[in-house]
Amino acid sequence: MKLHIGASRIQLALPKLQALRTEEWIHLGEPETIEQTIAAELTDKVAAKFSGQYLSFYYKKGDRLPFASNSFTFAFSEHFFEHLFLDEACELLKECFRVLLPGACLRIGVPDADLRTYMAPEPAAFTTGDDRWYHPNKHKTRWSIYSLSYVLEQIGFVTRGIVFCDKFGEYHIHSPLAENSFYQDCLDFEILMQTNFIDRFADSLIVDAKKPSGSNL
Repeated sequence: MKLHIGASRIQLALPKLQALRTEEWIHLGEPETIEQTIAAELTDKVAAKFSGQYLSFYYKKGDRLPFASNSFTFAFSEHFFEHLFLDEACELLKECFRVLLPGACLRIGVPDADLRTYMAPEPAAFTTGDDRWYHPNKHKTRWSIYSLSYVLEQIGFVTRGIVFCDKFGEYHIHSPLAENSFYQDCLDFEILMQTNFIDRFADSLIVDAKKPSGSNL
């Protein structure tokens, strides 16, 4: 099984995201947004069917994901973790580590808020029109390749940057196909070699985080 965290953060009805709509996926997101997405697909007559499982998901610190440890072969989250405060994000990432099988990867995409050189850095406390800090649209944590990788590695993951800007202003895109040694013992190798299901690929910070094969958690 594959886990999608924050399904309301991307447009699941887009044809290019067909890979996320198979029966292998469990999507955690806001039910009303999911219903709107399904309705949009029917209106637009997109061929692919929504055959995954959709669960309501409103995370707060201390929550446990409703799955047994070592349950998933792959997890994906795009533009969700910036909407959590740092302590909340760390706790949820620990839960991701717990529910992944050894050898599984979490692929995570967030705004490259401070270091990006292809456009201006993200404004402080970015919001989509509401300044309240508790509002779900508020960006509460600013990530860079260094901070995100550090947090993931402290939890126990091994990391590899896919798309990011470094502290010298260089913009990097490292295709998974270019680094087989990182992925050679990974589960779900086929989807790991794909990036076309990432809606915002070129303008995001994207990191692959692997749960080591020998992990007992």
